[in-house]
Amino acid sequence: MPSGAVINNNTPGDADKHIGLGTATEVRGAITTASRPPSATQTAESDDNYVAPFPRAFDTSIALNNFTAPGCQPFFQNFLNNSTFVNCLPLSFFIQNSQSWFDIIKHGIVPVTQALTASCAVDSNQCNAVMNQFGKELLDANNCGADFKSRNPVVVQAYASFISYSVIFAAGCQRSETGFCYADAVTNTTNAADSYVYLMPLGLSVPGGARLTCSTCLQKTMRIYSAAAENKSLPISSTYASAASLINLGCGPSFVNSSVTAAQLGTAASLSSRTWISTVSVIAVLSMMFL
Repeated sequence: MPSGAVINNNTPGDADKHIGLGTATEVRGAITTASRPPSATQTAESDDNYVAPFPRAFDTSIALNNFTAPGCQPFFQNFLNNSTFVNCLPLSFFIQNSQSWFDIIKHGIVPVTQALTASCAVDSNQCNAVMNQFGKELLDANNCGADFKSRNPVVVQAYASFISYSVIFAAGCQRSETGFCYADAVTNTTNAADSYVYLMPLGLSVPGGARLTCSTCLQKTMRIYSAAAENKSLPISSTYASAASLINLGCGPSFVNSSVTAAQLGTAASLSSRTWISTVSVIAVLSMMFL
C-alpha cells in the first residue's frame, strides 16, 4: 500500500514526529488523568477504580473475517495497526465499531469524558489527511474495491468512518455547559435516544419514534450536520432531512434547519471519492465556528 506523505507504518515514536500526537502511552495517560466535569443531566455513574482502555476500532474477533477481495483483509490489518491512525483516536470509528469504546461508555460519564479529552486533543487537520488517504486507498481494486462495490457492511462502515472523520470530530468534541455534549448524550439514563444523533454521519437514521432532548447541544450538532449535508457524497446527506423533521416535530418548527434536501440513499452510499476530499476540510473549518 502506498504510504503517501502522511501515513506511515513506523513505531509510535516515529509516527509522532510526523503527526505531532503523543505516543500511545502518552495518549492513554491523557485518557486516565483528565478531570471530571459536573453534569447537568442525569447520567450513568462511573466506577472510580475503572481505568479506561486504549480504544481500538474493529477490535472483536469476528469483525474482519468476511472479505471477498484477497487484498482487503491485509488492508484493514495495515491501517488498524498503523501507528498514525491509532494515535488519531478516531471517534468516527469508535462510535460504531469498537468494543473497547462501548466498554468505556458502560462505565459512565467519567471515562467517556476522559477518552473524549484525548480524542479531541489530536491535530484534527493532520488526522483528517490520514483518513482521506486511507479512504482513497480502500477503494483501490487491489485493496477493498470489490468488497465496497458489493456493499460489504464492514467495508462500507469503514469508508463512511474515514470520510466522516471531520464531521464526527466536530460534533463529538462540542462542549456543553458541564463537559462534552457527546458524553452527556451517551450516558443519559433518562433519554437513551440522545445518542442516535451521533450515528447520523455514518448513514444511520434516527428512528422514527425517537424523541431527542431539545437542547443547545442538539441545535449545535445539527448545525454542523446541516452544513455537511450539503455535500451529497457524505452519508449525513441521506440522514439529515428526516432527523431535522423529527426534531422540529418535538422541539418546535424552527428548532433546527430543515431546508436541506435529502440525498437519495444510492447517491450517498456511492460516496464519490473525488467530491469529499476537497470539501471535508472546509466542513471542519465551518463546524468549528459552532464549538
